[in-house]
Amino acid sequence: MLNNSKKIIRQSPKTKGSTLLYKQVKTDLIESLRKSEWRPGEALPSEAKLASKYGVGISTVRAAIAELTIANLLIKIQGKGTFVADHNSNSDIYRFFRLIRKDGEKILPVSQLVSFSKIPSSQKSNDQFNLSDKQKQLGFYNIQNILFVDDSPTIFSTILVPAYLFPGMTKATLLKGSSTLYSVYQKSFGITITRSSEQLVASKADALAVKNLKLNKGDSIIEINRLAYTFGGTLIEKRNSKVNTKLFYYEINEGEL
Repeated sequence: MLNNSKKIIRQSPKTKGSTLLYKQVKTDLIESLRKSEWRPGEALPSEAKLASKYGVGISTVRAAIAELTIANLLIKIQGKGTFVADHNSNSDIYRFFRLIRKDGEKILPVSQLVSFSKIPSSQKSNDQFNLSDKQKQLGFYNIQNILFVDDSPTIFSTILVPAYLFPGMTKATLLKGSSTLYSVYQKSFGITITRSSEQLVASKADALAVKNLKLNKGDSIIEINRLAYTFGGTLIEKRNSKVNTKLFYYEINEGEL
């Protein structure tokens, strides 16, 4: 819902032109997304209404929206408008699921929860997530799941998230949630993953991979260590994934045409 109060964006006397204006509009739109002013899948007000709200030209609003679309926070649909990206949509799932079958076909994964527990904080995790003393006391949730592709167990992940960000999270929350964990974060707790950082290493199947991915000990796998963030660079999730790549390859696409 659009706040009817007009928020005029003014330029600093030290800067000129429209560059600063669109960046300020972009910053304000990000803040509105962070506060869930518009929910996942919901349409933003028209560009004309946003331009009126901020006291800028439509071209300035379009420039801000274009950058947020490239960043996958917004989606433009021809003839319908601009919408908040939904982590449950197929296009958004492939932002974070990058395995492609070796014949080139993209297959949506199916998630199966293996275990869910609450664990105490450790000094390493406290430091990595930059937790306050009060947040440390709440500990972490430890989640393990398997992603199946073509009915074959393909990725086994161990996931750590700070409990203070997910009040009331339970096993039932995850089981009754959306098709992806990031969609559960978004729809049940108002947390949108905006970016991730990954390190990939060649590895050998350990006991966990053997058990959960139906591999033989010593089989070659890819191990992925991911850190996932929300607005403002707040770390949300630490994830270790063991990947069976016998039938798949890992694909990363960067840049715009």
